[in-house]
Amino acid sequence: TVSPPVYFSPMHNEKELLLFYREIGSIGLPVIVYNNPKYTGITFTLDFIYRLGNENNIIGVKLVKTDMEILRKLINEIKTENFKIGFADRKPLLKAFETGVDVLINTTASIIPKTFSDFYNSYSQGKIEEAKLLESEIESFEEIFKINPNFISIATTASSLVTDSNNNMSKPFLPLPYEEKNKVK
Repeated sequence: TVSPPVYFSPMHNEKELLLFYREIGSIGLPVIVYNNPKYTGITFTLDFIYRLGNENNIIGVKLVKTDMEILRKLINEIKTENFKIGFADRKPLLKAFETGVDVLINTTASIIPKTFSDFYNSYSQGKIEEAKLLESEIESFEEIFKINPNFISIATTASSLVTDSNNNMSKPFLPLPYEEKNKVK
């Protein structure tokens, strides 16, 4: 996924952003654009996403903090066989699939992939009650993100515990304090 340029990002207009993504797409690799207003200061409009969907090698959009009505419009008006809609919010997962999202792309899925896979398979097979139970399990797991406001430290700690690997924190983020790491466990 490719976020818009974040340095001076609120100043960028859609024409500049379209040229930015067009240039990245010209490399020849498939690109998923990342709409994450909280961290970039930019919210893509429906029209802008539609224009991106017509660009070479731009194969989809990953949406964060998206209203379900906007998500529904994107799916009905923009989603095609060659342009997919990804949903990165933690919830409502089942409602997102029922609305027509192609893929869930979020941090929790990378920490507990089997649960997400089981959730997706249950939904795909029409086992909605089973999918609801798995969604509830995912939501319970996500309580760990309330331990500390540093989302990255929580995710990295949880991932290292699940995979039994070294807790290599990305700089400049610091590892969680001992007490908080124990809460994540």
